[in-house]
Amino acid sequence: MDRKKKRVRIFAYTKVNLGDDLFIKILCERYPDITFYLFADKDTKAVFKGCRNLRCYDYLWPRRMLRVLRMLGINNVNDDQLLGKLFKLDAYVYIGGSIFIQGNFWRNALQNRYAQLIEGKPNFVMGCNFGPFESKEYLSSYRRLFQNYTDVCFRDEYSYQLFKEMKNTRHGSDIVFGIAGLPQPEVIKAVGISVINLELPARKEIVQYAKQYDAKMAEIAEVFIRKGYDIYFYSFCKAEGDEEAIERIVELISPTLRKQSFSHYYRGDLDAVLQSLASMEYIIATRFHAMILGMVLKKPTYPIIYDEKMKHVLEDMKFAGNYSLLSEVGDIIPQEMIVDFTENAQDVTRQVADSHKHFTAFEKYINEN
Repeated sequence: MDRKKKRVRIFAYTKVNLGDDLFIKILCERYPDITFYLFADKDTKAVFKGCRNLRCYDYLWPRRMLRVLRMLGINNVNDDQLLGKLFKLDAYVYIGGSIFIQGNFWRNALQNRYAQLIEGKPNFVMGCNFGPFESKEYLSSYRRLFQNYTDVCFRDEYSYQLFKEMKNTRHGSDIVFGIAGLPQPEVIKAVGISVINLELPARKEIVQYAKQYDAKMAEIAEVFIRKGYDIYFYSFCKAEGDEEAIERIVELISPTLRKQSFSHYYRGDLDAVLQSLASMEYIIATRFHAMILGMVLKKPTYPIIYDEKMKHVLEDMKFAGNYSLLSEVGDIIPQEMIVDFTENAQDVTRQVADSHKHFTAFEKYINEN
């Protein structure tokens, strides 16, 4: 007798961010016999239009239905509960990276996460790190929340250690280490530089390094152009200002050299950006998933660490190569980076295998039900 095809709700960051879009892609491709449901805007829906087992819906229509229910006097149902009943969902997967940062409105976010849980069904968290956080109250609040999940799998040892006494927590290497079917184009004499925008209001702790960072990226580009390399600047997320950062950096490059710099703006074409990255000789990675992809693509990769999550992952890997903290970016000597690159080739065979741990509990549920 055939089993009923599972219906699973995905909750993820849907702002056409390369890393998060890869999470969704990997999850859906790994389980082609499961129908996944994702609520997102039209831009994210366009990213996954070719994904046969993913149903993307607009945020607005369940909210309209809720308004009708309120008018009928039915007030004890929230939008997540409504979706669970409408689609007869079997499980819930919250997939993402830095999804547990303590912000100014963290209590509201906490309540939303309780509301998203599907009562009486398995609920999973995968791919995440925890923090940064500032208070013991925040930590203890999430210890209580995590008790409601079937399984929580972190992507770094640091996060796992905060919750290791809980039997439903584990850790594995970042999910993107396990991406399958990467392209293998001809490698060109080019350096790929992924950037972030340090001038965003959400990055007030590091905005002090913005001008220094932009100037150093431009300086690095000029040095490599003079060595005969083309430079490709990568934006991984327009919504987070990557494109604005690239425009500022390119303006700082000497006009006579600027024609050897190119910009690749990720707007939802996953295959195109992976193809382009795979053709690079070297990668300079400020974006977390530029670092991971560079290593998976077997490129000598130089990380610029703007967030503790990158440092934690490098520590877990026992990375012995060279990297720079954002606070030290001004000390980078571009002329020495060729040597740095030769020391930064990293074998990630173990991380590729370890990344599959994020799906262990989910697969156990699928196979047993």
